[in-house]
Amino acid sequence: MLNFLRSLKRLKNLILEKLDRTEILAISSQASLSQLQGQFERIRADMAQFQEQFERIRADIAHLPLTLDKSRQADLQTLTQRLDHQQEQIQLAVKSVEGLYPHLNSQHADALNLLTALYDHTNSQTQQTQNLIEGLRVTLEHHLRRYQGSLLYDQKLWPWNYRPATTFTLPSGRLLPRISVVITAFNQGHYLEETVRSLLLQGYPNLECILVDGGSTDATVEVIRAYLHRFKACLSESFTTRAEALNRGFKLATGDILAGLDAGDIHLPETLWEVALAFDHYPIDVVVGGTGWRGQPDGEFVLVQEPDLPVERPVPLPLARLCDLEEQKYQGRFFYPAAVFWTRQAWRATGAGFDETLTDAADYDFWLRLARAEHQVYRVNARLIGARLGQPAPISPTEQMQVIERYRQSNQTQPEGPALAIYTTPIGTYCLPAEAREDVIAFHMRQGLVFEPEVVEAARQIIQPGSVVLDVGACFGQMSLIFSQLVGETGSVFAFEAEEFVFSLLQQNLDLNQAHNVRAIWGATYNQTGLDLAYPVPDFQEFSAYGSYGLDPRAQAGRRVKCLAIDDLQIRRPVSFMKVDVQGSDLFTLQGARQTIEAHQMPVLFEYEEQFQARFNTSFQDYLDFIQSISYEVVKTIYNINYLIAPRGKKLFFPGMGSQGTADPAPPLNTGIIGSLPSPPYLCKFLQSRAQVETCTEFLYRNGYASHSLKCKDWDLAHLVSQIGDGNFLDMGSSDSYILKNLLRKGVKGAKYGIDLRDPDQPLRGVEYLIGDLLQTPLADGFCTNITCLSVLEHGVDYQAFAREAARLLHPGGRLFVTFDYWEPLVVPTIDLYGRPWQPLDRQRLLTLVTACTSVGLNLVQDIDWETQEAVIGPDYYSPDPSLSYTFGLVVFVQG
Repeated sequence: MLNFLRSLKRLKNLILEKLDRTEILAISSQASLSQLQGQFERIRADMAQFQEQFERIRADIAHLPLTLDKSRQADLQTLTQRLDHQQEQIQLAVKSVEGLYPHLNSQHADALNLLTALYDHTNSQTQQTQNLIEGLRVTLEHHLRRYQGSLLYDQKLWPWNYRPATTFTLPSGRLLPRISVVITAFNQGHYLEETVRSLLLQGYPNLECILVDGGSTDATVEVIRAYLHRFKACLSESFTTRAEALNRGFKLATGDILAGLDAGDIHLPETLWEVALAFDHYPIDVVVGGTGWRGQPDGEFVLVQEPDLPVERPVPLPLARLCDLEEQKYQGRFFYPAAVFWTRQAWRATGAGFDETLTDAADYDFWLRLARAEHQVYRVNARLIGARLGQPAPISPTEQMQVIERYRQSNQTQPEGPALAIYTTPIGTYCLPAEAREDVIAFHMRQGLVFEPEVVEAARQIIQPGSVVLDVGACFGQMSLIFSQLVGETGSVFAFEAEEFVFSLLQQNLDLNQAHNVRAIWGATYNQTGLDLAYPVPDFQEFSAYGSYGLDPRAQAGRRVKCLAIDDLQIRRPVSFMKVDVQGSDLFTLQGARQTIEAHQMPVLFEYEEQFQARFNTSFQDYLDFIQSISYEVVKTIYNINYLIAPRGKKLFFPGMGSQGTADPAPPLNTGIIGSLPSPPYLCKFLQSRAQVETCTEFLYRNGYASHSLKCKDWDLAHLVSQIGDGNFLDMGSSDSYILKNLLRKGVKGAKYGIDLRDPDQPLRGVEYLIGDLLQTPLADGFCTNITCLSVLEHGVDYQAFAREAARLLHPGGRLFVTFDYWEPLVVPTIDLYGRPWQPLDRQRLLTLVTACTSVGLNLVQDIDWETQEAVIGPDYYSPDPSLSYTFGLVVFVQG
């Protein structure tokens, strides 16, 4: 009934939204000229008020204290730049209206319609500007409170008669994330009220507070009764360990951000606001802060504990250092449990539970799980927690070593990489090396500037919507993102990058900007596929930028990289532009793309740098000979090293010249396959080894698909994305769905749906999300061509009901792809996953699933290959349960 009411509410809102828009258009179309002019006069008055607010805020920023750290200053600068941009947009719109005034009369319907459209646009811009102003005001007030002394509160007053200002808006304009805090208590009534008040008096409007009491018999009962109406839930039941209590509380939590708090600890003023700001600024998984220790509840801090991490810079959780207890724990550089906040996504990805078999090392075990999964941590420049000396009890040496042994191999196999940071600019959001200050491309991107703007402008005049663009040497992806916008949603961009670290950032930047029409391909472009050449590890001695390093066919040392020829992609859709910048091997890239160039006759921009030619034994004459051999000519030179070539006598395409109009429907994006999956390409089988995972990851990289954040799941993705083609598609259990992300990149045609119990953390454009039970999907009979259900059935799903629903949804010949955790003999986990029961399948359970599917007309596409070589997923390799090893299975069914 609840799901039905939610669906009814969604439908109602959709109808009201469409009716409201229809009414607005009807009124606008009938409005008199004088009425519209009056509306614009009101907007102009609003603009004058906005300008006054701009100036007041900028004056306040100019007087900020010098102690304001550089990263905070950068945040404020970014916001003011966005405000400037919004103001320019409004001024341009009003200027356009003023230009229309002399031509407006009752006979000029087109001009009136344009005026109406401009009014809608300008009205929207004013609302966005108002939101940005509010975000800037809140951020400014927050920093002024922090740095001008208002947070130097009297510790004896907090949290009794001191309350921070309440704010409701984040600088980005996004809604405040829900923060769920689980308080654990047992016979600590003397301290509990202070703990509860410190949380409730944060003034944070989207707080979810859950209390788990172990059956206290002291004053705790009175405190609970007094504040009961402020808790989302209050559990009173016995538990053996703190981990048990936290797990019970988090099963009820619905927040986007999670944290635990023991009775006796307090949140310091603005803790939740600090945490929300950090998660709003960066795509991070964990936030930590400092802790002040005191001997008495109202005493002064006698000790301060700060995490040994870079301040205000996202970095991977350092597994090696976390495992070094001598350095971290005993030197006071560890995290304090209450000062750690994490996302629901990270919680689910690492098992959705603390290890209840551990008495006092459960937090430590959880942090190591987060580090093993390479989650990103951000240390705020503030103390978040006040704690009592002696709480919690020290971790026993026995439990320390027990936990360390679980992660020792992971510690040895996952070295730390360069520190990364997220930069939000007016033209895009980028993940970049935080310390590459002399990298010219990264510098431009951090500043919100376009690198090589004349190259971009030339491309802008050539690229056609709905076409394919080849970006060879994509580096961090700024040009790929610009090309993505130029080709539009019906077009595609192939972005090639050979340096593995830079390639990983390219993928992240595509995801951050939702550029699902870009396929990032890992490998060096050359004149043939399969060559294994040397690629130097950047030492930043010869060059200061990542993008300045390239192939060296003479080198024996360096990382080996596989080469590919663009012709082997066999691109069928029209290609309108190709950019090549690969540090001296541009000619070999062009040779490997000769058939593609001759077939599509697109303009090509390549780079010729004399300093790199010796290593390839080439000269500019070799380039000229190639240009002549394909009947092209040089039409433009940019920055003296970039050469734009086009077919002889062919006029380049310029938007606005000739008939651009609406792009024709794009033909299927058929491309060749670079690399292959493990042989034989069987579809009903089990993961055999970690080597197969690595092969599948390389397959995804080499073909422009996204690798999973848990790399072990690339085995699932590689097999499925290569099999699923056009037609209506449904992913059952679609939260953070990588299969949907990859089908968008593949350009699969047809409606794309996902269903899960909650909204995804990052919705994908082009996907319709359904919230509800996957056994009751609100789609028509026979709607789907393909359905995937990945790692869902082991979480308490009724096989028979699942089979009936899948059979109802699939049309004749449609296929159902199912993956699952598996081991024979049956293994029994000690934890739940994602807040759901978790039981990997064994042979008998899998046969039960097959029988249920067969009974409703879903037949296996082939017999199951039952061979399993090893339990690939283990304590040192992505297993969320340190006592459990297993593997993955895949079966595919066809309707009829």
